[in-house]
Amino acid sequence: MDVEPMQSRGIKYSVMFVFIYIQIKSRQLHGAAFAVAWTLSFTFTFKLCKTRTSFYFAKPFHRVFRFPFVGQLDARLTSDTFGSFSSSFVIRARKTRKRVADTVHLPLPVQRNWTPSAMEQTGGLFVSWRQPERIPRPSPPPPGTLRDTEVPYFFRERYVRAGYRPLHQPWRYYFLSAFRRHNETVNIWTHSLALLVLLGEAGRAAQRADPRRDRHAWPLLLLILSALNYTAWSVAAHLLGSESEATHYALFFLDYVGVAQYQYGSAAAHYYYAAEEGYARHLGGVFLPVAAALSCLSCLGCCYGKYRNHSLPPWVRKVGQVVPSALAYAWDIGPVAHGLASGRADAAAAYHLAHMAFFLACAVFFAFPVLERRWPGDCDFLGQGHQLFHVLLSCCTVCQIRASLLDYGGRRQVYARLHRGDEAALSVALYGVTLLVCLLIAAFMLKKARDLLDAQAKSK
Repeated sequence: MDVEPMQSRGIKYSVMFVFIYIQIKSRQLHGAAFAVAWTLSFTFTFKLCKTRTSFYFAKPFHRVFRFPFVGQLDARLTSDTFGSFSSSFVIRARKTRKRVADTVHLPLPVQRNWTPSAMEQTGGLFVSWRQPERIPRPSPPPPGTLRDTEVPYFFRERYVRAGYRPLHQPWRYYFLSAFRRHNETVNIWTHSLALLVLLGEAGRAAQRADPRRDRHAWPLLLLILSALNYTAWSVAAHLLGSESEATHYALFFLDYVGVAQYQYGSAAAHYYYAAEEGYARHLGGVFLPVAAALSCLSCLGCCYGKYRNHSLPPWVRKVGQVVPSALAYAWDIGPVAHGLASGRADAAAAYHLAHMAFFLACAVFFAFPVLERRWPGDCDFLGQGHQLFHVLLSCCTVCQIRASLLDYGGRRQVYARLHRGDEAALSVALYGVTLLVCLLIAAFMLKKARDLLDAQAKSK
């Protein structure tokens, strides 16, 4: 029989539940604090809970003793007689907000005639914490890069041996690949940083020109929008172009559409702001339409070269891409070259000379893979000609925008006298026509590319 006085037992019960509370709350601690709090509370609970009466009075006691964090406290004591208990004493504490169940199991020996001495023989009270937890599955590591022999032929770049990303991965993989090492990483970041610089140039231009009130600012707006357009599509093509064959074709065709629009935007700005009176008098009626036609031809040549990449020699593809672009640039730069040849020496002339030099340099690296041919396999990550092409073309674009902005502010009397009619509106209309035609060209070539891919898939 349990002869312990009721007052002593009440004090013992209170202290026992306080230490159980400390055990539960100690789970919110970390490191040494958790170990110390849990060990002490377990030890004192073990010392207190050695009598049958302690567990017998636990069931009614929880109705009186309230913990601030407990949403529900359930003490389950099952017995077939007044003196026999089940094999476990369970206290479930559920947090109201997180709804996480913490379970304290107090296993007791199962005996028909249970006595305190039997508990002492079993080693006392055992407290274990069990909380159902969702163990997060570790995400598999991203797949590595491939050799050039492991990817389709039209993905390969000359003299680039490794660093190709695998196809048909989740989109998340390709977006995150901007922060991984492969043969397109530098291409992605060169034009990504250039896009930020061009946005800064656009902000500077917006402070000095207002296209809503000044029609003469429309060609400058076309130049800036087309520069942002081709840079953004270039980033998308190099970032996501390895997802599949169809995605590769679609994004690079849109990249070529952006390049064609940039060619026309350059022609419009050069003609409108940099043309001298004699040049505008002789070629004013045909300059912009011819520039629009050459831009469409450049888009067609680039798309066709990409489409026939699998069957034509590399030099044929480069000729198909370089020659139309060279013709377009030779026509577009005409007003600037005529002004410089006439002895023009103002603030914008230096920027015009710089952008012409940058363009000629980037054309060389676009047409001829100089570094990777000299060191094949050593330029897989850094040193490719296309990377230098990106850098030089971005410098060319920045110099061109600054030169046009200076011409817009410094030659207003000249171009306001030469372009009194609706030539600003004509430049915008031709820009829309050029964009539409280039999109149709890209859609047509994409359909042919899809038919080619379907034919290849059926032949396998």
